[in-house]
Parts: sequence; structure tokens; C-alpha cells
Amino acid sequence: MINELIQYLHAAENQFSHYDTYMITPVYNTVLHALVEAKESQMATRTFKSMVSSGVPPDAAAYNIMIDCCSIIRCFRSTFVLISMMFCNGFNPEAVTLIGLLKLLLRFEDFDGALKLLNQGIFEGIQLDVLLYNTVLQVASEKVINK
Repeated sequence: MINELIQYLHAAENQFSHYDTYMITPVYNTVLHALVEAKESQMATRTFKSMVSSGVPPDAAAYNIMIDCCSIIRCFRSTFVLISMMFCNGFNPEAVTLIGLLKLLLRFEDFDGALKLLNQGIFEGIQLDVLLYNTVLQVASEKVINK
């Protein structure tokens, strides 16, 4: 399935390269999301880097997908780079951004950091939703099961 996905991406790149690069961003997002869900983090990272280097502008969804990827591979450094890129490109964190960051903190069992992040999100007016709290509960329950 991954090979077909990459072939689809290349076909879309060829189709849209003659037009506006913003048109291909949603295609990249679909591919990035599928790669992250398939636990193909290295390929997702390479695809994101290729996207940026070829001049395709990432949107908030692309950044959030890659932050989720970082939470899976437990990479703080890359997460901070992505957050910085988000701010530089005019995107503010949303609830989905907090979910990725919370997953990362909770996987390192930094419960105090996760609580501070939740409080910061509330302070900044980010609308916290059920999905966010379910993520916290899911990671916490995984910790209980694994112990």
C-alpha cells in the first residue's frame, strides 16, 4: 500500500507542479497522515522534508501530522523545530497540536509537563475537546497496562 501511496503522490506532484503549489498541500497531508498511521515515521519525515524543499508550503494540518509523528518516535528536538516552523509561518497551536505534544510528554511520563501544557492551552484560549482528554486517558491507561 505504501508504494501505491508514493506513486499517487508523484503523479499528483507531476499534475499540480504546473499550477499553484498550494493545490498539492492537501495531497501531501493525506500521504503524511497515512504514513504516520502506518507507523512509517522515517518515510513520513523524508516526505515532509521533500515537500518543504520542493517549495510546497505546509499548512497547519501538515505540521500537526508531523508533530504526531514526532510523538510516536519520541523526538523532542524535531517537535520543537516543527513548532518553531509553525510560528514562523503564521500558524498558532490548536487543540490537535496540544494532543501531539501531550502524547510526547506522556510517553516520557512527564505528567507535570502535560498538566502545565493543558493549563497553558486553557490560558491561551485553545478550545480543549473530548479528543484531547481521551488522548490523555488512553496514554495513561497504556502506562497502567504496561506496568
